[in-house]
Amino acid sequence: MIAAGAIRSDNAPHMLCRYSLIVALLLSRIAASPADEVADPEDALTQDTLFAAPTEFDRVGRIVAPVVINGRGPFNLLVDTGANSTTFSTRLADELGIDYRNGRNIIVNGVTGRAMVPMALVEHLQAGALILRDQEVPIVDPRVMADADGILGIAALTDKQLVVDFRRNRVSLGNSRRLPGYLMIIKARRLPAGLLVAPALVGSVRTLAIIDTGAQRTLGNRALQAALRGLRRASVTVPVQGVTPDIAEGTQTRIENIALGQVLVNNSRVTFGDFHVFDIWDLNDKPALILGMDVIGRVDVFVIDFRRQEIGFRS
Repeated sequence: MIAAGAIRSDNAPHMLCRYSLIVALLLSRIAASPADEVADPEDALTQDTLFAAPTEFDRVGRIVAPVVINGRGPFNLLVDTGANSTTFSTRLADELGIDYRNGRNIIVNGVTGRAMVPMALVEHLQAGALILRDQEVPIVDPRVMADADGILGIAALTDKQLVVDFRRNRVSLGNSRRLPGYLMIIKARRLPAGLLVAPALVGSVRTLAIIDTGAQRTLGNRALQAALRGLRRASVTVPVQGVTPDIAEGTQTRIENIALGQVLVNNSRVTFGDFHVFDIWDLNDKPALILGMDVIGRVDVFVIDFRRQEIGFRS
């Protein structure tokens, strides 16, 4: 099982979180607009969106969108709500002729461990109206991203709103707006690492949930597993890998109910383990869950408003 995602970096060999990169998306280039308009997933793609494109699922069920890089492409990058910067595979960097072998390296912390990876300069990246210039991006082996071209990270968009419409196979990124009342809305909060976390119930256990479209499967920490001991469900041992070569062992168990507000997901398989990323987030001592595409993909529409710190669903 692969739970792909992004990374965090700085100039020193600092610990790098899977879901936070200091190699930031320089979105100050994009002007903000009034934040109190109602965002309607039905017509979001006709509004003033920064990024709106058809999407599809990759071979492990994650959201893929077209991105033009240095005037070439489009290339298929995973849309990752758990990553705040973009990451390229070595294959994509080689195809683009980007030199990443003679530059500086950074330490990356992934779901299961840490690794040293090279950085490369990208002159121009465009996804719809979202344009980034002169960005340094980490370069990782495509095998740890299930052979994707790379990751389009969006968790650093602190004043933006993402709409994913699975029925229409469309994804759009625009400015923060008030969510419409027909969505089931959950209030989230921002962790020090930068990502949004929302309250959830796993069975009857109060849990912190991270919405991660870059993850194939749903992962839980040991604190959540311990709180669910009384369920006594059959389990199997499975391997888990993130954006580093480290492979961890997890215990996969069927969970009857996961609830986020009024959204109830039945019969999900959650893989529990001592995953490195929970150490980085300081979430080892309380029940926590990474909601992957196996759960997220069951709804019709979901919206993440990074400024308002709200998550909306329609099933």
